[in-house]
Amino acid sequence: MNKVNKKLILAIISIIVISIMVISIVACDKELTNSDSNNQNSNTSATITVPSADNMFTEKDLEEEVDLEEAATITLSNNSISSSSSSVSISGSTATITKAGTYTISGTLNDGYIVVDAKDEKVTLVLQNADITSSTFAGLYIKDAEKVFLVLQGTNSITTTASTFTQIDDAKVDGALFSSDDICIKGDGSLTISSTKHGIVAKDDLKLISGSVSITAKSKGIDANDSFRMAGGNLVITSGKDGIHVENEDDSELGYIYIENGSIDITSGEDGISASATLQIIDGEIQIKAGGGSNYSSSTTDSLKGIKASGDMVISGGEININTADDSIHSNGSISISNATLTLSSGDDGVHADSSLIVNSGTLVVTKCYEGLEGYNIAVKGGDIDITSSDDGFNAAGGGDSSNGGGMFGGDQFSRTTTSTDVFINISGGTIKVCANGDGIDSNGSITISGGYIYIQGPASDGNQAVDWESSGTITGGYLIALGYSGMANNFTSASQGSILYTLSSYASSGTVVSMKDSSGNTLSNMSMTSSKQFNSILISSPDMQSGSSYTLDIGGTSYSITLSSNTYSNGGNSMSGGPGGGGMTRPGGMR
Repeated sequence: MNKVNKKLILAIISIIVISIMVISIVACDKELTNSDSNNQNSNTSATITVPSADNMFTEKDLEEEVDLEEAATITLSNNSISSSSSSVSISGSTATITKAGTYTISGTLNDGYIVVDAKDEKVTLVLQNADITSSTFAGLYIKDAEKVFLVLQGTNSITTTASTFTQIDDAKVDGALFSSDDICIKGDGSLTISSTKHGIVAKDDLKLISGSVSITAKSKGIDANDSFRMAGGNLVITSGKDGIHVENEDDSELGYIYIENGSIDITSGEDGISASATLQIIDGEIQIKAGGGSNYSSSTTDSLKGIKASGDMVISGGEININTADDSIHSNGSISISNATLTLSSGDDGVHADSSLIVNSGTLVVTKCYEGLEGYNIAVKGGDIDITSSDDGFNAAGGGDSSNGGGMFGGDQFSRTTTSTDVFINISGGTIKVCANGDGIDSNGSITISGGYIYIQGPASDGNQAVDWESSGTITGGYLIALGYSGMANNFTSASQGSILYTLSSYASSGTVVSMKDSSGNTLSNMSMTSSKQFNSILISSPDMQSGSSYTLDIGGTSYSITLSSNTYSNGGNSMSGGPGGGGMTRPGGMR
C-alpha cells in the first residue's frame, strides 16, 4: 500500500474515531442531557460513546505469539554486525533491513545503529537481549516501512549519547528510537531507552501493547505525530520536557492519545501527557509528577500540566495520581470523568476545562490546588469528590472573575461571555466535600442543586462565601451544609425544600459540630458536620425540611429554634430571599 493511500485511510478512520468521541454540549434550561452508556442518570451535558479497542488496534497488533521459524538473524558483536539474510545490508557497524520479514536481533553493539528501509512493507523486529549504543545517531531508525512490529524478548536497551545527531538523510532524526512510519511495541520482555534528545519519536502512530519500556530522555520521552495508543504493558518515563507528547500540526483530528490499560509512571520537566487533539483514558494505573510538583514555584511560561488535551478528554476508568506545578488535568475542550479514582495535587487548578466539566462517577480527591474544579460549566451527577483549595473549590467560567488570577499561572480566560445562560454549576448526585479559602462553590452564572450530599467548609473571610452565584441559585433536592462568613452570604433564590441561612452573633470556633434537628429533637439524616475553621454563617438545606414545620439548629450545643413559614428562611447575611416577611439584604452590586 503506498503512503498516500495509507494516509487517506488513516485520516478516514481517525475522523470516525474522533467523531464518536466528541462531547456535544447542550445547555437547555440550565440542565443537561446524557446518553453515556456507563451511567444513565440525568443532568449531565455530554453525549459520550467510548470507542472500542477494535478501532484502535488490529488483530495483528494484539497477537502475542511470533513465528520465528523463518526469521532471519542479526547478530551484534561489539562494533560489528552479521546476518543470515541477504535482505540485511551491513556497512561497518550499521545494518540496513531492506525487505519485509521477521528479524531477530541479539548481542551488543557498542557504537552503531540499525536502519529499516523496506519500502512500504511490514517488518517484525524481535529484540532478544539486544544492547545497541550509538554516539552519533539513533540506535534504531525506521526510515521506510508500512509498519514495524517491535517485539521484546529478554532484556534490551537502545542508547544514544550524541550531543548532535549526524544526519544521514532529510528526516531530521532526533530520538534514540526514531520511526518515520507506524510502530507497534509488544512482547514479554523489556526495553530501556536512554537519549540525549527524545526517547521515542514516531512520525505516524505509536502503539504499546505489552512489555516493559523505560525511557530516560533530556527532551521528550515520547514524541508522536498522529497518535499514541496503549493497550497494556508498563511504561516508565523520566524526561526533561513532556513525558508523552502527541501533536499533528497539519491535521487537527490527528494528534490524539488513547490509553486502554497498562501502567504509566512519568516524571517530566514539563507536561506529563499532552495531546493536540482528544485524549481518552479507559483504564490503567497512571502516576505523574510534572514540572517539579505542586510545591514548585516558578515564573516559567512553559506548560507544566499533568494530563493535557487541546480537544475533548474522556476519563472513564483507571487509578490516576498526579502531582503538578500547573493544572493536574486540563482540556481546551470538555472533560468527562467516570468510574476513575483520581488523586490530584496542583499548583494551579485540579481539573480545568475550557468548555464543560462533567463528573459522572468515581472518586476525585484534590489534596492541594488554587481552584479545584473549573469549567465554563460544571455538572456533577455522582461520585465522591473531596477538594482542598487555596481559592475556590468549584468555579464556573472564573476566567472573567477577579477571584481567578492569584494562582501561580494566572487565571484561565474563557473565550465566551460569562453572562450567557450556559454558565452554570449543576449538582444532581454524588458526595461533595470542599474546604476552601475562597468560595466553596462559585458560578458566574447559575447554581442548581437537585441531589447529592454537599458539605462545604467555606472561607474564613467576608470577601468570599460558601456558595456563590451570579444570576440565580436553585435547590430542589439533596443535602447541603455550608459554613463560612456572613459578609456576602446569601440564601437560594428558589427552593422547593427547606433552606435556612443563619447568621450567628459571634464566631463559632473550629471543631464545632453543626446539626439540624426536627421538632422531636432527632438529628435529621445527613444533617451534621464538624467545622474545620472559624465561621459565623450557616447555609443548610434538606428534603426533610419543609415549610410549616419547626426545627432546631444546634451549633456546638447551643440551640436555635426556627419555624419555616416558607421554604427559605434567613435571619441575616446578604439573603436574596426568605426570612420572616420574605425580607433580607440584597447582595452588594459588582462584588465577587
